[in-house]
Amino acid sequence: MNTRSRITAAALATVGAATLATGITGSGEASAQVASGKYTYTTSAPGSARATWVVTGREMFPISGQKGSLSDPSVNPWVRYALHQTRSGGWADNGVGGRIVLRAKGNGYVGEAYFLGIKTADVRMVPKR
Repeated sequence: MNTRSRITAAALATVGAATLATGITGSGEASAQVASGKYTYTTSAPGSARATWVVTGREMFPISGQKGSLSDPSVNPWVRYALHQTRSGGWADNGVGGRIVLRAKGNGYVGEAYFLGIKTADVRMVPKR
């Protein structure tokens, strides 16, 4: 075997071992993703109230909120945010200019709410017990 063949074989063995190890142990990226379940959602926006939101693997939406508020499903039943998981948490987009960015912190998530790219509030989501 010549030197070039040995280097190529060593490189392939290293890449193969790394790929195998990553596949077996996982990449570690999923640990901070937004977990499915019910959350208490609070925001710093004026006039906003605490609400209960549900997170599924691909979306998040309110199921209860202060009567008459935008989080009240009877007032705003189409509030559904498409959830995109990231290493540090996730971001959710409602398709009409609203976006929530979440980062894992403690036993929940913190982040910001945006409308048309302008920050409108700080948000916090804590799992309901």
